[in-house]
Amino acid sequence: MENPPSLISGYYNTSGMGRIAALPPGVAGWSWGALLLNWVWALGNGVWIGLLCLIPGVNLVVAVVLAAKGREWAWRNRRWDSRDQFLRAQARWSRCGVVAAVVSAVALAAAIVWFIVLRHPWPILAAR
Repeated sequence: MENPPSLISGYYNTSGMGRIAALPPGVAGWSWGALLLNWVWALGNGVWIGLLCLIPGVNLVVAVVLAAKGREWAWRNRRWDSRDQFLRAQARWSRCGVVAAVVSAVALAAAIVWFIVLRHPWPILAAR
């Protein structure tokens, strides 16, 4: 038998109860973690529809939908100890997503510089 929702901080913790779960204040909203780490975020939060991000052609659309609706789905699909624990976890996901995006952008820029400038110098430089 599943435990009934508990009253914590003025609201019932209905996380993990599926579609009938009521969303407490602050749970819904944009998720940078879901957008930037899409399928990894989906696995970690029990949002299985996020695995559609692995399919080319629909992955960008699914990533944006995850960013917009993912926090609600994560609250409804996984049991959380409290709203505060949920918010802390989502903040960590967002920080990790931003760090991963920055590291990827720097790595891409470094690869471009290496390939264009260092590996294939401009013709003027090669003539010297």
